[in-house]
Amino acid sequence: MHCDQAFDFQNPGDALEHAPNGGCRLICNHTLNCGHRCSNVCHPMVLDHSKTICWAQCDRKCAAGIHTCKKACYVKCGSNCAEIVCKELPCGHSANVKCSTDPKDIECKHEVEKEFPLCQHTGLVPCSSNTCPSVCTSQVPCGHSCIRRCHLDCDPDHLKYICRKPCGERKKNCSADHPCTRACHEDCDLCVEKVRIHAKFINKIRVRRISNHINFFPRPYTTSGIWINYYSL
Repeated sequence: MHCDQAFDFQNPGDALEHAPNGGCRLICNHTLNCGHRCSNVCHPMVLDHSKTICWAQCDRKCAAGIHTCKKACYVKCGSNCAEIVCKELPCGHSANVKCSTDPKDIECKHEVEKEFPLCQHTGLVPCSSNTCPSVCTSQVPCGHSCIRRCHLDCDPDHLKYICRKPCGERKKNCSADHPCTRACHEDCDLCVEKVRIHAKFINKIRVRRISNHINFFPRPYTTSGIWINYYSL
């Protein structure tokens, strides 16, 4: 209580100006449970400070005892200190990580040369990696080469391998060697390329469609050479 503070109120509104919380205009300054001082204006009507919100900056340290919490005092600090520090990893290398990060949970990115016993390849990989970086040189059942990284520990016989290279085989029902443009693992499409033929013996032409393919059967009457356009379906 600030007993030395006295005011003469001339009007009812003066109380709000000189005693907004029922006391004087001085800061309470009472010591709170957290150790900080109450920063509210004098409030003699509420003497219990157990529920007072402290807005001062927190001065508690992180779990490592190094960094000070940057939150307001009334906010729970938490256990995730975000300050960046250099920590030594179990492998012997070091990394810049958050203060609260356990070194055992860090994947070391430092490049080292490793030899892989299963395939007997060697190569530069991140320290925490156990994957061989060499390219697979095997030929898959379709005849193409595998494009995956070395995978002797996963589907070494390519039984589940899906070849996505261009097919290159002749299209279905094609008589002119037009290559299929679909992926190797897909079914070849029907040929719809337009071609040109020279009919040497033509009078009338009977056209018969068999299995989506056009066949020409010229009658045995000779005429001058004629060029005919048709679709090889």
